[in-house]
Amino acid sequence: ITVVALSLYNSYRKGVVEEAASALSSAMLKNDDEKKNALTGVMEEFGSTTSAKWAKIELAHLDMKSGNFDAAAEKYNTELNEIDDSDPLWGLLLYGAGQAFEANKQYGAAIDKYDLLKEVEGYEHIGYVSLARIEEVQGNLEKASTIYNNFLLNVGDDPAAAQSRSEIEARIARLKAKM
Repeated sequence: ITVVALSLYNSYRKGVVEEAASALSSAMLKNDDEKKNALTGVMEEFGSTTSAKWAKIELAHLDMKSGNFDAAAEKYNTELNEIDDSDPLWGLLLYGAGQAFEANKQYGAAIDKYDLLKEVEGYEHIGYVSLARIEEVQGNLEKASTIYNNFLLNVGDDPAAAQSRSEIEARIARLKAKM
């Protein structure tokens, strides 16, 4: 009985996951107004699937696109609170939340997110550049330059960071010209 029950449940679950993925895919093809309703439907109908999680993230992206930064930040933070820092979505959600706060001129909250982001492998460059950009916007050119230099120290001579290194060096030179 247990084997049959587990087999039936696994078959049912696989069907739900496939249906959710199909619904998410269909929702993503719609225009922005219809997309919002379709994504909400995916969340409500398939709440326990990864497709529902992606629907929530896409709704936050739509809020960003429409200029509703408070709602976007709230959605990103809600998703951040539901996962741990080893989840592959961690960096994406930190970046989204940081952008939402920055766009809403909540620089302290944005700095908190970008500070965490610079520690996520693969997102270091984005974290440092974002932190420095906020300092530049606030007129703290010395601090921005220090952040860029910290990035250069962090990557050292890593050949994988050659392009990032040259970009950061150009930004530092531009800042020095302004100071």
